[in-house]
Amino acid sequence: FVMGVGDNSLSSRSRISKSFIYNMTMHELGHVFSLPSDKRKKRIKLCSINQARHCANDCVMHPDCPKLKFCSICLRELRAYFE
Repeated sequence: FVMGVGDNSLSSRSRISKSFIYNMTMHELGHVFSLPSDKRKKRIKLCSINQARHCANDCVMHPDCPKLKFCSICLRELRAYFE
């Protein structure tokens, strides 16, 4: 993973903001913990480059969303991962 590859505006930034780093870290940690779950059949968005699964909700697991939190579905799946 290369931070900012999917973000065309990154090259025009002179400094990466803390919120950008936080968002990318939370997003990638979500993938480490299998978010969104393979069991989920709805509200999924596949990456056109590598077919990685992403959340289609207003969520940090949505690749184009600036939201800094997981949606309720991703939180439920994250809790289930640790059970």
